[in-house]
Amino acid sequence: MRTPDIYKQLIAAVLRLLNQLNQMEKTPQPFGTDIQIHPSEIHTIAAIGDHPGCNMSELAGELGIAKPSVSEIVQKMEAKKLIARYKLLKNRKEVRLKLTPKGLTAYKGHAEFHADMYSEIYSHMKKLPEEALREFKDTLDQISSSLGTETPDTTEGESK
Repeated sequence: MRTPDIYKQLIAAVLRLLNQLNQMEKTPQPFGTDIQIHPSEIHTIAAIGDHPGCNMSELAGELGIAKPSVSEIVQKMEAKKLIARYKLLKNRKEVRLKLTPKGLTAYKGHAEFHADMYSEIYSHMKKLPEEALREFKDTLDQISSSLGTETPDTTEGESK
C-alpha cells in the first residue's frame, strides 16, 4: 500500500536533484586548465569541439542562442585563450572557430567530468531491474509533460 508520505519523499528527492543540477550549472570549474570556466563557456567549448570549424551562425544555432550573445561569449573566451577565430583562404569574410590547446584540454576535461558523473549514476541504475528503470523513466517523462514546458530530448547525451 502506498502512503502519501512516499509521494512527498519522492518529490523532495526530485527537487533536491534539480537544485543540485541547477547549482552545478552556475558553478565555474577548471576542467583541467589553470582558469575557471563558466558553464556557458564550457557549453560553447563543447559545441566547437563537436563541430570544429563552425562559424558564428552555426554556433548560435547549435547553442540555441542569438548571434550577438555568441559574439560576446566568443570574445571573452578568446581573451582566456580557449578558442581562436580564423578565416579560410577561399572565403576571407567568414570567420570560423577552433579550440586552442587550452580549449582542447577543457573539452577533454568536460568529457571526463561527464563520464565520471554518468559512471556513478550508472552504477546505481545497474542495481535495478530493467522494468523498474523503464517505469521510472516513464514516470519522469509524465511528470515533465505535466509541467507544460517543452525541452529537447537529451537521452543521447548532455543538453546544450
